[in-house]
Amino acid sequence: MLPMLFAPARAESVAFTHGDVAMHSAPSPDAQVIARIAGGSQMTVLDASGDWWHVSFGPLTGYMEAASLDVPGGVSPVPTAGPAAASTADAASTPSSPYRFAPDEAVLVHQVGYSESLVDYQAHLATSIFYPVTGVPAMDEAIVRWAKDTHAVHLASLEDLSNAHPEADAESELTVHYNAYLTDRYVGVLEAGWYRSPFLAREEDVLRTFNADLSTGQLLTYGDIFRRDRLDDVCALLASRLAQISALEGDMPEVDVGWLQNLVLTDTGVAIALARGEYLPAYLGAQLVVLPYAEIADLMQIPVPQARPQTPQPAKTDAPQTGPRTIDPTRPMVALTFDDGPSEYTSEILDLLTQYGGAATFCVVGNRISSYPDQIRAIAAQGSEIATHTWSHQKLTSLGAESMERQIVRPIEAVHEIVDVPVRFIRPPYGSVDSNVRAVARKLGMPIVLWSIDTEDWRTMNADKTARAILKNVKNGSIVLMHDVHQPTLQAMRTVIPELAARGYQMVTLSELYSVREGGAQPGVVYSHLDPSKIVTSR
Repeated sequence: MLPMLFAPARAESVAFTHGDVAMHSAPSPDAQVIARIAGGSQMTVLDASGDWWHVSFGPLTGYMEAASLDVPGGVSPVPTAGPAAASTADAASTPSSPYRFAPDEAVLVHQVGYSESLVDYQAHLATSIFYPVTGVPAMDEAIVRWAKDTHAVHLASLEDLSNAHPEADAESELTVHYNAYLTDRYVGVLEAGWYRSPFLAREEDVLRTFNADLSTGQLLTYGDIFRRDRLDDVCALLASRLAQISALEGDMPEVDVGWLQNLVLTDTGVAIALARGEYLPAYLGAQLVVLPYAEIADLMQIPVPQARPQTPQPAKTDAPQTGPRTIDPTRPMVALTFDDGPSEYTSEILDLLTQYGGAATFCVVGNRISSYPDQIRAIAAQGSEIATHTWSHQKLTSLGAESMERQIVRPIEAVHEIVDVPVRFIRPPYGSVDSNVRAVARKLGMPIVLWSIDTEDWRTMNADKTARAILKNVKNGSIVLMHDVHQPTLQAMRTVIPELAARGYQMVTLSELYSVREGGAQPGVVYSHLDPSKIVTSR
């Protein structure tokens, strides 16, 4: 199963009637001016309702006053709602391509290994690089080395730019997710993400692939996968696929073996990843071209990979019929929260909570949900709670209102495809919140929850330090931040959960915590703990 590809609808264009026109970041004359576009330029209309139109121009997207645009005969805006809608400016304005690949929109595939991540929060750079541990030593070492190098290169570059331009607001984001494919004897990994910085005119793609032979443990390159005497044929086949992109008609670059550097063995074919601007014009965005095994079997040097049987998934289930837990407002409470999952460790954390009569809140990343449906069901069945941690771990403060809303809502929709439970809270990645995030949360009717105890489990990767951070600082009403994608965090819970129970703490969900607060939790309001003075002890 390949990640969801994005092929935008045909764009409608309009022209200016005036001179230079300002493009704003929001539909208001007081909003930041992103750019001034010369009169006569053609704009793509995304939403033509109201006095302000949502438009895009090249890699830019924003809002312009409708009075500045001339629309003879009306216009049909490009759809922006629904699961396949673009969340970035590049996606909105990119010519149609059957191979368009948007890492921030894709549904992830995790067929092998368990998840780990390199997470780092610096003054100017927030980094989250997720990667698999496959059990193939050569592959795992190569992936970890690549993740560390990628982080180091971007951090060093950003520090140089920040030093040269101290006046700039250099709040940047490096986020990478992965797809991991397993066939009869091969493992393929696609690392795909983005780097966004105010120093860049547009975001950069981060793409890297790894392939390994399970029988030998050796890494594979395109020269191992394809017959050397047939590489020209592979390039010709790739070129014929790319020629389907209408914008390249009559202007197709020559394809050579360099284009095969980033290929991955999937369960259906060889997928070739092309970063935007690397081989094709940047305005086309990233491309992911799949060459089905049936079409390339005679070009391959290795035995053709065979897909493994897939286990049928149960149908959607209703919410558990168990009644609400009884929370005693006169006893101390603590809300344990876990970000970035679900993962292989989620189920054991749930078992520990059940053993000691507790529950927690799991703030899930939407693009992982379809790979961990059993964990989603288990969270609901155990009595714990699910919160949205966005679709692809994007920094919400860097997005426009529409993209922000989709990032928040899509995980909820994915949860509801598996189990019918309410998702009430937003946990913003990196804890990044501003007035725009609060406004969207208010519109959606959802409170925003941060934390009062940051275990920094992602930094220490040490069970004892994580446990100490909690047990030393916990008090009535605490909200604890952890990540259920790290094994040391699971190990810490084997100490923390029994000890909290022994101290008399009720381990509660966020909904349970704020059910005893005077006035409850309000939409668009940011909470980091429950003030004991706000607890209603009698009804």
